[in-house]
Amino acid sequence: MQYKFISVLKDNYIWVLYNNKNEALIFDCGDATATLAFLHENGLKLKYILVTHHHYDHIDGVVAVAKATGALVVGNSHFKDILPPLDIKVENDGVYNFLGQVVEVKSAPGHCQDLIVYYFKLNKWLFCSDLLFSLGCGGIFDGSLEQMVNSLKMLSIFPQDALLFCGHEYAKSNLKFLQSLNIFDTTEIQEKINSSDYNSPTTLEFEYKYNPFLNLDNKKLLDTFLLSDSDNSSVFQRLKYLKAKSLVIRK
Repeated sequence: MQYKFISVLKDNYIWVLYNNKNEALIFDCGDATATLAFLHENGLKLKYILVTHHHYDHIDGVVAVAKATGALVVGNSHFKDILPPLDIKVENDGVYNFLGQVVEVKSAPGHCQDLIVYYFKLNKWLFCSDLLFSLGCGGIFDGSLEQMVNSLKMLSIFPQDALLFCGHEYAKSNLKFLQSLNIFDTTEIQEKINSSDYNSPTTLEFEYKYNPFLNLDNKKLLDTFLLSDSDNSSVFQRLKYLKAKSLVIRK
């Protein structure tokens, strides 16, 4: 199994997995035209579209691509009313087979209520969509703060060497914010991130080392925010507030 990606809508990733028979699946689809062109140019036969959540930049092209290719649409069974028509409905903790690969599904609400992640067990590939980005994480829309914190904690069940495939490319701006916090030495990663326009996939090990949203118990953060080590939600909320403020200032 190999992977490639289609870059669409400025910073969205559409991840493409394919086997030696040129059978493929994709994760989400915010742009039908770019997706169909990519499949044609690479001679790929699309079998599945695995949907992670209902936001428009992840589903706007799903129906058109499914119609053009005959691909089966896969998504969260509990939120079928807000997702494109589903051919295969998946459940939290369910185990499925796509293109001969064992795939585990985990519910990961917070960014939104319906978000799910897909873990390809053999390859140790975790398609985390908008739950986690390199050095950052997704915003909270119709999910809750507590759900988001718990979903981020859930990532600890996966192997440290798992590859994380994110839904957006935000690493450079996330690095600037991380440096402003002054909690980790980022010297060894500055050149790596700033020299590339694409910093996904990342690894869970890397994110646990540098991502502030996976380090809510970090003593420097707690001291800076004058919070107790049991108050993960308050640390998360403070981080998100500062991140949003920094983006406004840069504009």
